[in-house]
Amino acid sequence: MQLDSPSTGAWSEHEITARLDTELKGIPDYAVTLVISSAKHRRIELRGCRFVSARGHPQLLNMIPSEWVSLYPSGVGSRSIRQLEYVSPTEASGTSAKDARPSSALVVRSDPGQFGVGRDSYDFSHLNPGWVVQSVQLQTYNFSCLEGAPSAQSLGSWEAEWTPLGVRITFQESVCSSPLSPRPGFNMSLSQYAIEVWVVGPVGTQPLALAR
Repeated sequence: MQLDSPSTGAWSEHEITARLDTELKGIPDYAVTLVISSAKHRRIELRGCRFVSARGHPQLLNMIPSEWVSLYPSGVGSRSIRQLEYVSPTEASGTSAKDARPSSALVVRSDPGQFGVGRDSYDFSHLNPGWVVQSVQLQTYNFSCLEGAPSAQSLGSWEAEWTPLGVRITFQESVCSSPLSPRPGFNMSLSQYAIEVWVVGPVGTQPLALAR
C-alpha cells in the first residue's frame, strides 16, 4: 500500500490515508490483517479486515463441471430414456444446433416414448472466491416432425429460476407422432436446450479452480 503524500495530511494521530496500486491484479478476495509500523517502531495490527479485488468485465463461463449439475432422471415407465446427454464445454461436441451462440452447457433428451417434463439444477457455489453469476440466458430449440405428420406437440414450458446456490431449469418436451413412414406408429419425444452463464470476478483470476 502506498501512503499518500504527508503534505496532504495522509498520516495523522487519528487517520491514515493510503491507496493500492491500480494495476494490481491476480489476487482474489480474502481476509487480511492490516499492519501499521510507525517511525518509533511501534507495531499495530488491525485484524478482521478484508481485501476486495477490483472486478473485471463479465465473461461467459466456458465450462460447467458435471459435478455441479443435477439432471432430472427422465424415464419412461421403469426404464431410463434412450438419450440423456450433458455436454460442457460445447465447442468440440458437434451436437449443438447449427449457428447457435456460444454456450456454457448443452442438454439433450430423446426417446420413442413420452418422458414428461422436469427440472435440472445447477450449483455455482463452487466458483473460485469472489466469482459470482451475473446473468443466465436460456437457448431453446424447435423441432420439426416428419413430412406429412402433425406439428410437434409441446408439453410443459421453459423456465429459468434462481435458487440459493445457482439456477434451476424447467424443460419442455416436444412430441412427434406419425402413422406414416418411416414405419407405422412412429413416435419421438425430444427436449434440447443450451445455457449461457455469465460470471464476473476479481481481475486477473479465473472462475474455475481447474479446467477438466
